[in-house]
Amino acid sequence: MPATLPAIYFIPGLGADARMYQLVQLDSHKFKKSVLTWLPPRKNESLAAYAQRMAAQIPEHHQPIVLVGVSFGGMLAVEISKIRPVARTILISSIKTSQELPHYLQILGKLNLHHYLPLHWAKKLPWLYHWIFGATTFTEKKMLREIIQDTDVAFVKWALTAIVNWQSQDQVPGLLHVHSNQDKIFPLPYIKDPAVVYSGGHLVIFSAALEISRLITQAANQIFYPE
Repeated sequence: MPATLPAIYFIPGLGADARMYQLVQLDSHKFKKSVLTWLPPRKNESLAAYAQRMAAQIPEHHQPIVLVGVSFGGMLAVEISKIRPVARTILISSIKTSQELPHYLQILGKLNLHHYLPLHWAKKLPWLYHWIFGATTFTEKKMLREIIQDTDVAFVKWALTAIVNWQSQDQVPGLLHVHSNQDKIFPLPYIKDPAVVYSGGHLVIFSAALEISRLITQAANQIFYPE
């Protein structure tokens, strides 16, 4: 066992925090669970430029890195993997390249309609975001409601602009993609060759937390504790 436990770095979904991973269970005797914190974006900052600053939260050392990202956090994980030597990148409910961006988001971006989305109003309609994110159980709805209410609208507007303008064609090596079969935000038909598909909606990080915990553990064991 190493003197310093290897860290698995997690990036939450859009506007979320460590609560996004509260159901992910890792062996605390083998791994340190480290969740990156969102930084205030700069005006007109691209996703790639923002990733440069987010990557500063990950210490530069010779130890291999396992990086996990959910949804928008997965896109950041892709960008960080381009500038840091990441041994394994795990995306959950996300997209690997801009080619997987759904057509409706591409149209929103081209017409700049995302700037006019009534996000403050949408916060007051839990039935709407429950449906969009696929929250079905009491626990999922409660966790999603808390995250949505705490999300900064200005940050979301910047992130939407960064998403629709994202230009990333090449898939990073060592990438594992986890998706769900009923994801309404990033529908499965747009996703090219996901390695693992679970039943559920965009919040598969909640609904399939046990299975995803095992998958992350298996991937991390291969990196940090090879037989």
